[in-house]
Amino acid sequence: MLIFWYMNITISSVTGNETRDFEIAEWTSVDEEHWGGEIDWDVEDFYFKAWGDDNNILGTIKGKFEAGVVFVDQLVVGEKSRGLGIGTKLMKYIEEWGKKKGAHKIFLFTQEKWKASDFYKKLGYKNTGVLENHYLHGDFIIYSKFVTL
Repeated sequence: MLIFWYMNITISSVTGNETRDFEIAEWTSVDEEHWGGEIDWDVEDFYFKAWGDDNNILGTIKGKFEAGVVFVDQLVVGEKSRGLGIGTKLMKYIEEWGKKKGAHKIFLFTQEKWKASDFYKKLGYKNTGVLENHYLHGDFIIYSKFVTL
């Protein structure tokens, strides 16, 4: 005879570090199971800008570094500054920054039909996956570059 025990379960939002101790304890056992030991999952966010002689911002790049991987969440170059190599400089900067952090991979995603797709291909990024029916039902390509230290 199987007996099931049911309890009332409540779900609520959390703020701050209410769950930090729980998550550390539980992830430690998962890391042990999956990776054979505890992993440093600290995330470092980055946000850099490119600016000109007049101190005006020409472009920005932001994302995060986690467990040896750099994720570029956003690259923005001002409309009047496009085609001047600013995006390339920002991406090269992040690649070097990532190498110094010990990154083995940099990745991002964009729609294949956007100009950005050709831009990333020219920088040596390869199509490593598809996010089908993603933001606003668009298909996004995951572009990755494996970093050599």
